Amino acid sequence: LIRATQPRGDGEGGYGIGIDGGALLWTENCELSNNTAVGLMATGQGSHTTLEDTVIRNTRSTSDGNGGFGVQVSGSAWLRAERCDLNANTSTGLKVLDPGTSVDLVATTIRDTLGGSNEEHGYGVEVSSGAELRAEDCELNGNTAVGCLASGTGTYATLVNTVIRDTQPGGEQDTGHGIEVQDGATLWVEGCELADNRGAGIVAADPDTRATLVKTEIR
Repeated sequence: LIRATQPRGDGEGGYGIGIDGGALLWTENCELSNNTAVGLMATGQGSHTTLEDTVIRNTRSTSDGNGGFGVQVSGSAWLRAERCDLNANTSTGLKVLDPGTSVDLVATTIRDTLGGSNEEHGYGVEVSSGAELRAEDCELNGNTAVGCLASGTGTYATLVNTVIRDTQPGGEQDTGHGIEVQDGATLWVEGCELADNRGAGIVAADPDTRATLVKTEIR
């Protein structure tokens, strides 16, 4: 159990776990709770993180209202999460960004992400800026504004046999969309279910954005 980590005196840090510079991390049956800014941060080329049966919850924003992410992966790092539960984090449950960054989710739940004081959204998943995400047999439930957001040229999001439901309104446009894909990102959705979201099940916008749906139910 890693919990209630606080920032330094200069306001930096507070992470439950930080992985950088090509380090390797494996967790099994662990819990990270009530940490600050980011529950788990993985960054840097060659950094590899494997999470199994791990809970990351209740990550809180800093005193100036930033962060609160359950997991953030960036800078060409790689992460795989299997049978994990990310719940009641702030602003974003899972944030994936930068070219070369890759995340695989298997049988993982991301739920009840809250809006932060600086951000009204509480995205389940945000993948952007050329990163890649694959989620299989996962559930995104009860997040705020958007269940899964894919944004930016070179960004790829693949969802297979995944349920996205009950996304709650939030943000300037009071959205509660199941999925949004925009700004030239590419989305593949196969065998998925989008249910009881608000405003729209899926929204695709902007030139060069591509969305493909196969055997998927939106209701």
